[in-house]
Amino acid sequence: MAASAIARGRSLCVIDLGKDVAGASPQGHDPAKATEVDVAEALRRKPSTAERSSLEAALAATLWQLWCRRSPVAFSRFCASGSRFHPQLANLGRYHAGQFPRQIGQAVLLSRVDELVLNQLSREWLTPLELFVSAMKARTGLYDWFTHMGDLYLAKRLLEWSRHGHGRVVECREHPGEQSELKRWSFRWHARSETILEALPDLHIAPPVAIGGAVAHDAARAWVCRFDAGGTPYLSRRGEAAASTSDRRA
Repeated sequence: MAASAIARGRSLCVIDLGKDVAGASPQGHDPAKATEVDVAEALRRKPSTAERSSLEAALAATLWQLWCRRSPVAFSRFCASGSRFHPQLANLGRYHAGQFPRQIGQAVLLSRVDELVLNQLSREWLTPLELFVSAMKARTGLYDWFTHMGDLYLAKRLLEWSRHGHGRVVECREHPGEQSELKRWSFRWHARSETILEALPDLHIAPPVAIGGAVAHDAARAWVCRFDAGGTPYLSRRGEAAASTSDRRA
């Protein structure tokens, strides 16, 4: 909306739904739980409306334009540079970077989201609903991700894994009589494939993920997630030297 307003020479106004809408700051590599707001109740309180300054509108428009790029690097650096000052940027940066495989030293690991999802599997057939309940009991952090992505993402991602590798990592079977996507499928590890939790042997062994204008696990563009000294994630091409904090925030 900000980019459209600027392109049309119009002002941008926002409704203030309350101080808590910004959400909590993340405490680790995962985004904090998404904030839930009863918009109807907030509007009944007749909240104030304020016009965004030209600078605020330009920053929001820039963030959108960076999100749409084929390269995710500039968007990631934008979020990393502002993560100390605004929880929404900190959470957005972690959500975005969490879709890409991680590089720690010379080791390449699963993306944070894939690690959390695949960690729920066993050698027994389990439905996404059973996996979801298991993750909640174990407090793995997966629920916080689902508040941003929706619980159906679990079934969607496991189906992508089973179809991408023809069952070499994740096996799948269908229960045609089930209407719920959380119970329609069952998944389990393919024999001896759990080692993928320890290291990713090939960046392209994981199914691609489209996020913004970029693609994680892109055969032509090997983007990886790294972490600075403070634990803030940022993206770069694999093979590039890790940038210093000052270089990335310049």
